Amino acid sequence: MSMIHAKGHALDRWRKNLNISPNGEKAVGAKGRDSLTVLTSLLVAGAEESFDFVYVDGGHSPADVLSDAVLAFPLLRVGGVLVFDDYATGTTPCGAAIANFVNSYAGALQFVFTSYQLFLVKTARWPKRV
Repeated sequence: MSMIHAKGHALDRWRKNLNISPNGEKAVGAKGRDSLTVLTSLLVAGAEESFDFVYVDGGHSPADVLSDAVLAFPLLRVGGVLVFDDYATGTTPCGAAIANFVNSYAGALQFVFTSYQLFLVKTARWPKRV
């Protein structure tokens, strides 16, 4: 479990939830200037395929969402769950960026559930190259 680049109320809520979780000691927090810096540093440190769950809810520009998704993907184990917040059926700028990511990585993702959030399972290490 991981919390990356959380501040203020979100960080306090995350810590509180860990205290009541039976597996709270397994959580890893990573703090940095922004998600690009943190995700890149995790990849450079060799953390590929070391996460079972990745929740993407950061910057709300299409470029931020797309870079978070592309950098988070290799951190997730095959069989792990990738969740995007602010999906809203692909109609928002965030949703459009998420749809672009999903289309690009279609061979390595399986749809699980969608509402305002999108839940996917990573099914392959990398999408098939064409």
